[in-house]
Amino acid sequence: LVPRRGVDDVVAALAALPGTELLTAGGPPPGNIDDDPEAQRLRALARRHGVADHVELLGAVARADVPPLLRSADVAVCTPWYEPFGIVPLEAMACGDPVVGTAVGGLLDTVVHRSTGLLVPPRDPDAVASAIGRLLDNPSLRAHMGAEAAARVRQAYTWRQVAGSTLEVYRRLVVGGGTAGLTAAIYLARFHLRLKGGDEGRSRAGWIPCTRNVPGFPEGISGHEFLERARAQAEKYGVSFERGRVTRLDQAEDGFAPEYGE
Repeated sequence: LVPRRGVDDVVAALAALPGTELLTAGGPPPGNIDDDPEAQRLRALARRHGVADHVELLGAVARADVPPLLRSADVAVCTPWYEPFGIVPLEAMACGDPVVGTAVGGLLDTVVHRSTGLLVPPRDPDAVASAIGRLLDNPSLRAHMGAEAAARVRQAYTWRQVAGSTLEVYRRLVVGGGTAGLTAAIYLARFHLRLKGGDEGRSRAGWIPCTRNVPGFPEGISGHEFLERARAQAEKYGVSFERGRVTRLDQAEDGFAPEYGE
């Protein structure tokens, strides 16, 4: 509910949207929402704009209750001042909601303007009101954008696709060689160990890592041979690769942390 989330702009926009109800999820548990300073600030703002009867602050919403809440909405509104990524727009899109969002940060990638929703400038209640009104006044456009939103999530943002894209980045770095390639190879090993089932996967006899396009790691080698090759390659760059932990032995001026982790 903090100002940078842009809820203030949506409350202000509501004054230009008669008959529209705003449900705001987030903040402290529902039982504590009345004592929350940010909730009190938003309610005071709603009173100033004459929309206090049309704004409901739900407080924190249980994970199981988020999908039905999103599916009950005509439009999902996410208007932060800045947002590195933003999972809420994707959750709303997955539920078939068109999204009105600010053209900042991650929303520029997740929300496709005029396809899965509408993007507006940050801190612009008039633009927010115009975008919401356009969708509320046009049910067919709303339904079309909602369908496009759900399809975009299925095409680009499932866990399998995100994991595959991450793995591809590491593979490209490995092909590039050098210290970056070594780092990627080490993380590649960790990634596949985890995909194979965590600790169970680490100890499973005959574990076969996926090493496609990884120089020096032929496809189909055993997990034991993979780790031995990784250890030998690591030593060439002054890196210890023992007991499942990777630690830099030198202090090269490349910005890497002293320890890569398990």
